[in-house]
Amino acid sequence: MGCLQSQERPQFDSCYGGQKTNSLQRKPSTVRAEVKIIILGEPEVGKTAIRNRYAKENFISDHKLTIGADSLTKEFEANGVLITVQLWDTAGKPSLQAGSHFFRGADGCVLVFDVTNPTSFNNLQHWHDKFLRHTDRTDFVLLGNKSDLASQSAVVPYSDIKEWCDMLTAQHRQEGLGLVDDIQYFEVSAKENKNIDLAFATLTKNILKKKM
Repeated sequence: MGCLQSQERPQFDSCYGGQKTNSLQRKPSTVRAEVKIIILGEPEVGKTAIRNRYAKENFISDHKLTIGADSLTKEFEANGVLITVQLWDTAGKPSLQAGSHFFRGADGCVLVFDVTNPTSFNNLQHWHDKFLRHTDRTDFVLLGNKSDLASQSAVVPYSDIKEWCDMLTAQHRQEGLGLVDDIQYFEVSAKENKNIDLAFATLTKNILKKKM
């Protein structure tokens, strides 16, 4: 996606949950950064809800079906850097999915599954591979959404999740895909706003330490 508009290389040592800005409050910043993040996963795992929770800080239980791709932007300041995060959400159903142009300029990927739906976890490999077919970026985080429903249904075992993340991290390193961070897993709830900011902060930080 976009590049830094400065030669400075600030150190990012704090959480990227920074202060939101708007056109009236914004102060001049010597450094600007842009990040494009793609959110992928099966239909109805909560991709749009997660995106809205992070970017708009709200939760809507009844979403319209995503057709093609849709985006929101979140802007905040961290350590003197004005960061713009573009969040792209794509349809999970094959007949409604966006084309390859959707991935152009992507810096990282959020993979999402429903912790109460093992099939959505088992199909993550498809979404991971699809992202890498269109970009050489290897910055991923994995989100297990709907943790608020975990007590009402069987959940995907954590051991399976960890094994999958470790396997992909090792695969990326073996294939020589540049500087590779461990794929981190976050159990989240868009409804209860659990770990959403932390997950996006982690991914954004990993992306920017490579871009800057």
